[in-house]
Amino acid sequence: MQCNIEDNGIGRTKAEEIKTRQNANHKSFATQSTKARFDLLQKQFGEQNLGVEYIDMYDYDKIGIGTRVSLTIPYKTLY
Repeated sequence: MQCNIEDNGIGRTKAEEIKTRQNANHKSFATQSTKARFDLLQKQFGEQNLGVEYIDMYDYDKIGIGTRVSLTIPYKTLY
């Protein structure tokens, strides 16, 4: 199963620039938690086709217009 989530923010590159200027050392709990869960799924299912991919989206002028997060999750039917 694949789930794509998109936002229309300023993009990760611009957000990182702002974070650097503000000297912020914040680590996202959600990102760490998601990685840990996918590591567990990898161990449990041994699937190669699973994970999280972060994709920066740009307009024609190469200006960040958001981020797409693509989750690939294995599933098994009960039948």
